Amino acid sequence: MVSEKLKTHTKQPHQELETLIIQKITQFDTEVSYVDFLKTFYGYIAAIEQKLSPVVENKGIIEDYPERRKARYLLEDITALAPASHFPSLASDIPEIQSADQALGVMYVLEGSTLGGKHISHMISARLKFESDKGLSYFNGYKENTYIMWDRFKDTLNTHTDNESAEIAVIEAANQTFIKFKNWINEH
Repeated sequence: MVSEKLKTHTKQPHQELETLIIQKITQFDTEVSYVDFLKTFYGYIAAIEQKLSPVVENKGIIEDYPERRKARYLLEDITALAPASHFPSLASDIPEIQSADQALGVMYVLEGSTLGGKHISHMISARLKFESDKGLSYFNGYKENTYIMWDRFKDTLNTHTDNESAEIAVIEAANQTFIKFKNWINEH
């Protein structure tokens, strides 16, 4: 199954990105620093979604794709914490997304982030002493449906990716998504 191969073949860039994100979280000292972090996330996720949407929608590979778009949650969080905040800039160095296989590789990273997001949400809440979920909608993912949504995505991924060249394209796109996201965070 390609989902298992992805886990193995993207391990290093995944861990590097995760380490960087945790490092950034441990540096938060105010809501302003967290809002800046959310803007960085938005800049990358929104840019990816702009390029991803036409491919996913035209190929019809993810039926519930509109539910899986997450940039809007980042904007909600930014607005909830800093209503007068300026609009974040978008990343220009994002993975190539021209095929269904590349789209699935990119989505593997975005959808997988909902699993870790639950832990990140707790870390941020504890660090900034949030008394509610205000400003945490992005990291709370699909809430109680997170694992259901992940399993549905993995089923689609495994069903669609049925040959070696497709697997290679998915893995490469996932790796590029991790690497370019890490680079974007480092730049901001």
